[in-house]
Amino acid sequence: FRQPEWSALALSEAPQAVEAVHAAYIQSGANVITSNSYAVVPFHIGEARFAAEGQALAALAGELAQRAVEASGQAVRVAGSLPPLFGSYRPDLFEADRVNELLTPLVQGLAPHVDLWLAETQSSIVE
Repeated sequence: FRQPEWSALALSEAPQAVEAVHAAYIQSGANVITSNSYAVVPFHIGEARFAAEGQALAALAGELAQRAVEASGQAVRVAGSLPPLFGSYRPDLFEADRVNELLTPLVQGLAPHVDLWLAETQSSIVE
């Protein structure tokens, strides 16, 4: 997969691979799997694509994880990945006035499909 889309590209180009990875983790004994939504932010997919597809991509990330759990028949929980909104390890890029604008589509897309939230790679307390 190419940068900057990183793992978000898999949602568009190979969703079956994402679901297969979730299934493999479950088969290996995972009790919790994480949605593939880490790169579903403007930092990775661009402002225009995020505005047009961000919520749908987040929903797809949640759906793929949920489908893998349902197919397994096991009691596995889905963690909704809430990534750093402005880049990993870049607290200097944090924009407090944009948090609701960027976080709302992620939460709304993932919420129907997840059991808990995972705030990933937060670089500062403010974030």
